[in-house]
Amino acid sequence: MFFRNPSAIEDVSSGMFFNFTIMSRLLIALLFVGCFNGLTAVAQDIKKEAVPGVRIYLDARMNECKKKHAKYFMKVDQLENEQFLAMVYFMDGTLKMQGFYQDPALETAHGDFTYYYENGNKESEGAFEMGAKIGVWERWNANGTPKAERYYTGYKFGEKPIYDPEVYPEFPGGDPAMQVYLRDNLQYPEPARINRVEGDVFVTFVINKVGQVEQVLVRNSLDPHLDKEAIRVIESMPHWTPGTKDGNLVNTQLGMPIRFRLDEAATSR
Repeated sequence: MFFRNPSAIEDVSSGMFFNFTIMSRLLIALLFVGCFNGLTAVAQDIKKEAVPGVRIYLDARMNECKKKHAKYFMKVDQLENEQFLAMVYFMDGTLKMQGFYQDPALETAHGDFTYYYENGNKESEGAFEMGAKIGVWERWNANGTPKAERYYTGYKFGEKPIYDPEVYPEFPGGDPAMQVYLRDNLQYPEPARINRVEGDVFVTFVINKVGQVEQVLVRNSLDPHLDKEAIRVIESMPHWTPGTKDGNLVNTQLGMPIRFRLDEAATSR
């Protein structure tokens, strides 16, 4: 059984998903969406506001660099509606990415985005809403054949979890089904069995707005092997029904002990 409001749980924070922030020099980073092929670029940060029309050269890691080392270049245009259109190009002028931002620091993606392969074919296309992907995103292979679409709820990874939703997250099938899941999936690590280590590993985790398990942390380390197995079994859980508050989906912090008993393990073998 999980703890719905464990008072001893520390507040857990995490980075923003698709977040563009401010660091040392004028740099821009764009998270290039490549799904199955893993085509991503590391998001970098900018300190100055982007200057419309000014070309900025970027290396393969999307860091600002001199032209002779550049793989891409970037330009930003300010629109009449006060949005900013960012465009990243390959050095031959082929478009790599274009998308809209709310601010000149390119911190909040908001609007339509399109990503391209170097051969000019589209890689993916969809929308951001206040920094988070939302709705249907279409995707393609480099040869132009379509890939499966993906749907996003607008949820931002890293939103601060709460402890007191009006409706708590629910494991599919409820608590009885979760006990069956733990019984059938928990494995007693052999080194811990040999050393006769047993006890409870207390784990906290977050059920996010789409029901995924994330931010799994061990709060009382019992044994490295048992800790690792407790994290594995929690991370492997199926999607939950997410919690709600004021009619809205929320990220909810939960906690539960994972019980390791040698006599029970021996019985179940």
